Amino acid sequence: LLHASQMLPPLLKTQPNTITSKFSSFASFLRISITPLTRTPTQFVFCRTFHCQSKYSTQPFAHSRSMNHIPPLLAAIYHHCHNLADLQQNSILHVEKKPDKTFVTNLDKEINMKLEKDILEYLHGFDQEARVVAEESWKGGNVKNGSRRDLKEGLVVYIDPIDGTHAFIDGGDDWCVMCGMAQNGIPMLGIVWAPRMDALWIAVKGRGAYQLNNEQFEEWYKAWKGESTAETSGNNKAQSSRSLSSLPHDKSCPHLFGKSIHIDEVEKLEDAAVLRSSTRPLKALDTFLENNKISNQRSLASMGVKCGLIARGDWQLYVNSSCSYWDSCGPRVILEEAGGLMTKADGEKVVYDGLSAEHKYLQVCGTPRMVRSLCGYLCRDL
Repeated sequence: LLHASQMLPPLLKTQPNTITSKFSSFASFLRISITPLTRTPTQFVFCRTFHCQSKYSTQPFAHSRSMNHIPPLLAAIYHHCHNLADLQQNSILHVEKKPDKTFVTNLDKEINMKLEKDILEYLHGFDQEARVVAEESWKGGNVKNGSRRDLKEGLVVYIDPIDGTHAFIDGGDDWCVMCGMAQNGIPMLGIVWAPRMDALWIAVKGRGAYQLNNEQFEEWYKAWKGESTAETSGNNKAQSSRSLSSLPHDKSCPHLFGKSIHIDEVEKLEDAAVLRSSTRPLKALDTFLENNKISNQRSLASMGVKCGLIARGDWQLYVNSSCSYWDSCGPRVILEEAGGLMTKADGEKVVYDGLSAEHKYLQVCGTPRMVRSLCGYLCRDL
């Protein structure tokens, strides 16, 4: 980096072709593959997500590479789910009870099928070994060449088509569509969209967490698709301030439409605000809250929504007592990138491995202070 800082100023005074040649030499020195995007005498922009093949690493930078997956995944979610809130209000839902006593609707199944199909088709465009694990179609499959594969192997996308189905059925707001991506068992990318709460949370490991509202999400989608956002009124044309041509970087960066978010830590435990499950009470949590005189509590249905609200600083703690991989993968990246934690009761993080995605494990989610305090209390009984 020191070499780069000394090298770039004189390069910027030269012609673009010279910059290309000299910067390529420097890139070769670092063993970085550079893809030029634009080239002018005063501006030279390189691809924001590059692969780094250094002598210290034999694989591309996973953090940078994950950024490339955000647009296709977001586009699939918007395409299939943009009218989901209207369908909740204006359609007849067919509700079934699953073996684990949770509910599923016809819309859960429909969205599940469409997202799984489109996302798998996208993944197989560059990685035939990549997999999609979706809640409503997961049958404990995951088979290759007659044997079951460990979920820790390679790229896996986890989908929960409607998280908080109970609230969705009751006409509530606290439900969402969730998508998470794990590479070799480590969560790398998270998307949580709660249309009725006007919130889209996105995060890539190492790149921060961001929130958009529904209008910003639609605006990004139109820009990404290359659709015009211009409106004509007589001879006057008003164009969106965030149209494709005005983006400071490339159109694949949805966070440019939203804002960065971060947790809000508390100094005293009694000042914390705690989110609870609306369907699964936890006695150990009740005792912890009572002992620490924590009275600010609220029950919500969706894990994704609760983690998003903690990530943006509205709340400080939540415990999920029966968690599967599709419940936690996406929200975990968002929460961690906002400065929070998601751990098991013993304080250790879940590795997304094994032959099944349905582990039903306990997850403590929140600010570092609150998570460590609750885990310390829970571990006394382990």
